[in-house]
Amino acid sequence: MGSPNWQEGSTQTSVVVRTRRHFKTPEKFRVIFWNDDVTTFDFVIEVLGNIFNYDLRDAYLKALEIDGKGQAAVGIYIMSIAEAKRDATLHQAREQGFPLKVTIAPLA
Repeated sequence: MGSPNWQEGSTQTSVVVRTRRHFKTPEKFRVIFWNDDVTTFDFVIEVLGNIFNYDLRDAYLKALEIDGKGQAAVGIYIMSIAEAKRDATLHQAREQGFPLKVTIAPLA
């Protein structure tokens, strides 16, 4: 039989260290479309479908809300996704000559 790793009469102590990781939930942001007199209803519906994954009915209803209220939140995302969706929307709008205003605001 082999010799033990400890000497007779000694005590061994093991320490278990447990760490807790606290992850902060990322802050959320609203992407807001603003109504104007130039951007077409059809373009808003198209962007809501292509970029924000709305189905046709919901895109139409959201476009009505934007038109009726002057502005409306079209989605809630973490900052990087909100910025990407805003930038993609503005790029498409400018390519087609529309002055659509799209902003991002913290979810309060």
